[in-house]
Amino acid sequence: MPIATDASPAPAARSEEHGAALLSALAEVERTSPDGCMVLRSLRDPSGVVADFEWVFLNATAERLFSRLGGARQGQRMLESGQPARAQAHFAVYRQVVETGQSCVLEVMADGEALWLRLTLHRFLDGLVVRSQDITPSKLSERERDARLVEAELLARQRAGELDSAREQLLQSEKLSMAGQLAAGVGHEINNPLAFVTGNLHVAIEQLSALARDINPLLAERLRDPLQALEDARRGAERIRAIVKDLRTLARTDDHLGPVDVHAALEFSLTLAAAHLRQRARVERRYGSVPRVRANEGRLGQVFLNLIVNAAQAMPEGGAVSHTLTLVTSREGGQVRVEVRDTGQGMSPEVLGRVFEPFFTTKPQ
Repeated sequence: MPIATDASPAPAARSEEHGAALLSALAEVERTSPDGCMVLRSLRDPSGVVADFEWVFLNATAERLFSRLGGARQGQRMLESGQPARAQAHFAVYRQVVETGQSCVLEVMADGEALWLRLTLHRFLDGLVVRSQDITPSKLSERERDARLVEAELLARQRAGELDSAREQLLQSEKLSMAGQLAAGVGHEINNPLAFVTGNLHVAIEQLSALARDINPLLAERLRDPLQALEDARRGAERIRAIVKDLRTLARTDDHLGPVDVHAALEFSLTLAAAHLRQRARVERRYGSVPRVRANEGRLGQVFLNLIVNAAQAMPEGGAVSHTLTLVTSREGGQVRVEVRDTGQGMSPEVLGRVFEPFFTTKPQ
């Protein structure tokens, strides 16, 4: 009696046939896709551990893109590619996808930064399918955007610094304006009692001088020291009057323009800057024959004062013997030229390049 036998394929053979059919169908669909597609099958060692991957399908797009990543072709093993370091890194990720079944997305770079690819990995049979997209344009745009953001941030910080400097300058200007108003008010208050002091000193000197001429010479000799003391007091009072006049001139806030004596403006600026100059430099005057100029006396005096103080600060303290501040005036056609020269260390090329930059200073903030 004949024995019936099962002529159907074994399960392993059926699985291979099924896998081949799926691969064939996938290849047919992806062959002309604008995105890259490739299929890799796992190569396992005798213990069943994935030891490598072999490319079993690549469409034309994948071949073109991966030629810049070290190359990939059908039948080639991953760990035998021309870039071992990159191959090892990719192999570790690919194996994890096969073993866990969890899909993964990678962004890889080639040719410096000339090519960026986004790889999407899915487990497929006993291997995986890798879809690749060229994302270079978006990456370059992203890099450009980041560079612009950094540039904008730097510019914003610079503008913030300039605003802080402007705010400080404005605050300083307000303080100077208040100080000027205070100086003008104080000067006015000083002038009134000073007029009494000066007048009384003048009367006392005149009367004592006349008395000394009319009395016994021995008594007149005793009046000589008191008269000298009164004369010194009168000169001191005149000095106070001159300083008050200079302060009130400097504090003047009107916009009145009129004829101004340049030499007088320089002299009262020197008087106000005397504390800065005393220990730093000798003052040398080279005044030419110049006419009066049409200007605002207070503002012109402020300009001269700033120039003189800056020149003084450019010279070290204690160097009055070896350093000189020179004031030069001359006439050039219908204009008057004023020069403030110092023998300080000068400016470096870096500082000189920023000399007209608003709010720039080398002084401690």
